[in-house]
Amino acid sequence: MKKKINYKGLILAAGRGSRMGKASANCSKCMIKIEEKSLIEYQLQSLKNAGLTKIAIVTGYKNQLLEKYLEKKIHNNLWEKTNMVYSMLCAKRWIDEPTIISYSDIIYPHKFVNELIKKDGDIVIVADTNWRLLWERRFENPLEDAESFYFKDDQLIEIGKKITNLDDIKAQYIGLLKITPRAINTIINLFEGNILKKLDFTSLLQMLIEKEVGIKIVFTKDKWFEIDNQKDLKIARDYLSNKKKYF
Repeated sequence: MKKKINYKGLILAAGRGSRMGKASANCSKCMIKIEEKSLIEYQLQSLKNAGLTKIAIVTGYKNQLLEKYLEKKIHNNLWEKTNMVYSMLCAKRWIDEPTIISYSDIIYPHKFVNELIKKDGDIVIVADTNWRLLWERRFENPLEDAESFYFKDDQLIEIGKKITNLDDIKAQYIGLLKITPRAINTIINLFEGNILKKLDFTSLLQMLIEKEVGIKIVFTKDKWFEIDNQKDLKIARDYLSNKKKYF
């Protein structure tokens, strides 16, 4: 029997994922299947396997298709005009305990969630120090997508800026983090609402750093996947088709 964890899980699934082309024409990106399971099912499985029992999904595009997965329904009515930070803040009243925030286009083992839970801090992110292996498969030139990621010990000191030398990038943020109610209140108090509507997470993290808000890091070298286009989909399918016990 799994030990009950006093953490919540929140999956941000409001966006369409237009770069997936026809694959997301009639469903949100998180409903795309790999090895008979949708992306949202992989995320739910990892959160539940880590011991989380209270999980919500922030919906937007084609929200009715996610009804069967919803234990708690939170809808972003402005999903076409806003970004993931705003989707998270749609759930601000629900985030009354430390909460694991998951992007809806990533696949990761539950040990990442366990490591976030064990790590002290109001904001803790997961970062991949073995990131180049994945980026070199995803992109002809990894610098087209990779961003700055500087840290000292376990403290993030810069993220999200364009960079010209791959050797200067020591890790990449994967789209999985822990946040506390106190951190949510800090974000709301520091930044004006219209700014928060348009922010992506890496921009928010950098703005918090500039306001001297501490952000801690859990480092990993384990495999995970981001599904942003058809090439990413093939990479994940090729691996997971041979790794039934990945989770």
